[in-house]
Amino acid sequence: MESHQQKASQQGLYRPSYEHDACGIGAIASLKGVKSHQTLDDALSVLVNLEHRGGKGLERNTGDGAGVLFQIPHRFFRKEAQKEGQLLPDAGDYGVAMLFFPHSDETGETDGAADPEAVAAAIRVFEEGCAECGVPLMFWRRVPVDPHDLGDTAKACMPTIMQAFLRRPEGVEAGQDFERKLYVCRRTIERAADKNPALANKIFYVCSMSSRTIVYKGMLVATQMRRFFTDLNDAAVETALALVHSRYSTNTTPSWERAHPNRYIIHNGEINTLRGNVSWIRAREPNLYSPVLQHDLERVLPIINREGSDSAILDNVLEFLTMNGRPLDRAVTLMIPEPWDKNPNISDKRRSYDAYQSMLMEPWDGPAAIAFTDGRILGAALDRNGLRPARYYVTRDDRLILSSEVGTIDVEPENILRAGCLGPGEMLEVDPAQGRVLWNDEIRDKYANEKPYRDWLGDETLDIRDLREPEVSELPAEPDEGLSLTQRLARHGYHYDDVDEAVRPMATSAKVPLASMGVDAPLAVLSKKTRSFFDYFHQLFAQVTNPPIDALRESLVTSSVLYLGNHGNLLEDCRDTCRLVRLQGPLLTHDAFRRICAIDRVGFRTQVFHATYRRDAGEGALEAALDALDRQIEDAVRAGTNIVVISDRAGEGEVPIPSLLALGSVHNHLIRTGVRMLADIVVETGDALCAHDFACLVGYSASGIYPYMAHDCIRELVARGEIDLPGDEAVANYDRAVTAGITSIMSKMGISTMQGYHSAQIFEIIGLSDELVDRYFTATTTSVGGLGIEGVQREQNERYDSAVALAKSPSPNQLPSLGLTKWRPLGGEEHLIEPRAIYLLQRACSEG
Repeated sequence: MESHQQKASQQGLYRPSYEHDACGIGAIASLKGVKSHQTLDDALSVLVNLEHRGGKGLERNTGDGAGVLFQIPHRFFRKEAQKEGQLLPDAGDYGVAMLFFPHSDETGETDGAADPEAVAAAIRVFEEGCAECGVPLMFWRRVPVDPHDLGDTAKACMPTIMQAFLRRPEGVEAGQDFERKLYVCRRTIERAADKNPALANKIFYVCSMSSRTIVYKGMLVATQMRRFFTDLNDAAVETALALVHSRYSTNTTPSWERAHPNRYIIHNGEINTLRGNVSWIRAREPNLYSPVLQHDLERVLPIINREGSDSAILDNVLEFLTMNGRPLDRAVTLMIPEPWDKNPNISDKRRSYDAYQSMLMEPWDGPAAIAFTDGRILGAALDRNGLRPARYYVTRDDRLILSSEVGTIDVEPENILRAGCLGPGEMLEVDPAQGRVLWNDEIRDKYANEKPYRDWLGDETLDIRDLREPEVSELPAEPDEGLSLTQRLARHGYHYDDVDEAVRPMATSAKVPLASMGVDAPLAVLSKKTRSFFDYFHQLFAQVTNPPIDALRESLVTSSVLYLGNHGNLLEDCRDTCRLVRLQGPLLTHDAFRRICAIDRVGFRTQVFHATYRRDAGEGALEAALDALDRQIEDAVRAGTNIVVISDRAGEGEVPIPSLLALGSVHNHLIRTGVRMLADIVVETGDALCAHDFACLVGYSASGIYPYMAHDCIRELVARGEIDLPGDEAVANYDRAVTAGITSIMSKMGISTMQGYHSAQIFEIIGLSDELVDRYFTATTTSVGGLGIEGVQREQNERYDSAVALAKSPSPNQLPSLGLTKWRPLGGEEHLIEPRAIYLLQRACSEG
């Protein structure tokens, strides 16, 4: 029963429970760069007022996390250094590392979890790393904390919190060079800690290590910050800017190190494209060259800590870009771009800049509001969907106050100079050097004018119509051209239902056909029928505080653009980055596919590979064929091929490998061997026929897809008069329906761009073995095992044998019916709701 108080607080559709909806972010900055304790105090007041946006455990005094990032408080640290008998150099000539080390017993609060040996090992690893990188360590300081107010859960895993003071080395200039030195040093230390057996399964985390900023955070409730970190109450702790965060953990378990702020950002939302972003970052690493870090680049790889949250991974990449010479706000525009390709309100010059950026990196898509700082500037940005609030005041006393909501701090109305909220894809920035706020258009226009991006795109980027149409004599013979259409359809798993219920409606109406939500057929792994390989893959959808988008009504922010070619170095700007073929969507016509296969342009080379194996090859044939395919394509890419075509066309005696399996195998093999970014993949598929199938192919990195079997089927239906449209129009309708279907599927995960969905692997696999998934679909979620590679080969062989038997049957041109969506009396798929069950239910009801 609801209490009287609960009922009284409900008004209309409002419920108090809705208040706990998402993380809270807040930022305060002095426009003139004036440091004061008041700025920090106000920021902590904002944090307290965002407490309702933070999560809590069963204990009311254990929080998901809270923290603050601000400028190094030089006056305070100089005073603290004197207590240690130390003399600090001038501000900017030293850095401070804020560290979480394993538990120790000095506080008496760790309930037997103390590990002084691990603390000693952590200190030793840190000191050795500093010595290796030539960064002098001046002294240690144990951060004073008061844990009495913490819940038992937070207290039990509370780390030893230390600060290390680091002197600027001789020959390293203060400012960004020193920051870069500290970054390389930190990554060296983190890598050493990962390998140290004494620190296995122990906390070793560097909250911040900078000459400009410091982070105080923990597994705290917002109201505990001031009491826990007594440093924050000292009037000598002064800053001109501060970021605060109250965490609501939706996709990771709370912990001390996962609290925000991260080293550069605070984040409200989720990164929906994270798996693809992580995959592409990993793929880029072997081919990176840094004109700034040069040989130190090897020390900082890998770029991301995979055990971090999505926000921490975003922070890792943003920091990496900044340390390699990208201005911080430029790096933000690269990772979280504005909607550009359908936006009529931006100039051609800016659209060219955004197009160029999309060639360097796919967007980190999702509901994201971030605030960011490097200790000099402070900014905030919203992703293109705009589904997270970021409201701001600019005051007459030269302050910017930004937060998830209004009312987090008292501001007199007459003191407000400007109030507003960031719109989709917008950003702002406080630059103390100019003493003002820079708005979205000014920031983006500045970078759009830096280089001749429009000229680069015009000279180097190709559309399909720019490619030469090859002569018929130039193209090789197709392996399956001697087989009848029905034979080819049957070998690729088509049934009568697929043609009648999926292909025909899409070709006729250009829309994906609708079906009821109830599914009463068995899962593919439990079915007695040989089902499509795509049926083992189940699309994930947005959950918790992560909203889907309406792709139809929010079409301005959606984009289906993809690229083909050799993607350039992420850390340099040059015209060669634009040397790509631009696709307006993943679906290719026969003409477009032929042009790509016959491409004859400087910087492009296409090669076709067939994904098949011999039916009479025996056990292990499928696995051996995939291994051979992987090696052949790797060798070709190393030799200069940068558009790889994987075709499942199969000749007499050959079994086609499922196109998704071949794609996943090649994609992950090229990542493992470090050459994935040197080529893009086009799939010539016979087994993909509905929107889900094509979404799977895009989700596992197909940049272009030519569905030759579906197109041939449509043209045959037109020739037989079963579709009353010209062949080209019917095919175009089908392609439009499929593209709209993929867009609809990805929008259910809150993803707006095909580039963001590309290789994002937002699927759960049900019914394939862990070994198969780990090898061919690495990092995909799987909760129920099943078929191994031998089982997949058995199913493919059964499908091939059924097609051969069909050719010898009395009705060789009649595809069998599967009965997946409708019950069939003879030989169809089993259903829970079938005539016998209805008859028995009716009898039970009428006869008792």
